[in-house]
Amino acid sequence: MIESSGSPNIYTPSSLSELLALYDKLPQALLFNGGTHILRGQGDLSARIAANVINISKVDDLNRIHRTERHIDIGSAVTVSRILDIGANILPRSLHEALVSMLPPAVRNLATLGGNICIRDRQHTIYPVYLLLEIQLELRRLGSARWIPLSRFAGPGSHLDMQRGEVLTRIRIPFSTWDREVYRRIDQELESPNDYLSFCGLARMEKNVINDVRFAFGTAGTVVVRSRELENELIGRHLPLARRETVPVAELLEANLSSHGDGLSAFQRDRIPSILGWFLERLLEE
Repeated sequence: MIESSGSPNIYTPSSLSELLALYDKLPQALLFNGGTHILRGQGDLSARIAANVINISKVDDLNRIHRTERHIDIGSAVTVSRILDIGANILPRSLHEALVSMLPPAVRNLATLGGNICIRDRQHTIYPVYLLLEIQLELRRLGSARWIPLSRFAGPGSHLDMQRGEVLTRIRIPFSTWDREVYRRIDQELESPNDYLSFCGLARMEKNVINDVRFAFGTAGTVVVRSRELENELIGRHLPLARRETVPVAELLEANLSSHGDGLSAFQRDRIPSILGWFLERLLEE
């Protein structure tokens, strides 16, 4: 522990058991690793930081990567740079593309998936990829452990499904085969930072017939646009879509966008249909 007048108390556990015991005693402490989100726009770390800080960067269990035939487990303190070192041939293509585009190279040496997932006030650029790949999260606290899907962990607004003293320890990414896997960011020439969009689309095809499809849009806040009903409407369709088939697709998309009320900007409402159209056209590419 490092203590100084007017500064936070900083603890650096070296094992997971030590971390869980410490966090059980200090549940209001800030878990800190790279700090890329916490330090954004701050000249003085102590301006927003908690009285007690637990540095998790030295916990071995949180810095491990384990691969099986069915999935890859990534410790919550593993940096984006280390994840990218695994290679595009092993990581899902959409995840690799999102990680490459999400941060400047220097920041990747600090940023972690665990920190990205646990941000409370926004879901960030990569969230649609997490959602569609159906990643699972391991949450542990003193005396217990559980796995939950990302969709259950990140609730409405700034709520995270975490119990007292609970730590995100592992991110499990399933391996699955997709014929088309696309990630795209719309963050240039925006009228406002709130117009930001990210997109992920996955599809399986056979003889120009959609066997399975998933797509989702992320925003600068907590709104995520995904329509299971629209995905189901597209499954079994031949491509290119006939004109008569585009009508129910457009209607379902409009209904989904309307359900988000004021959560989407005019720019986002305008761009989402065109990006989805672009994705469906790409499904015909070899």
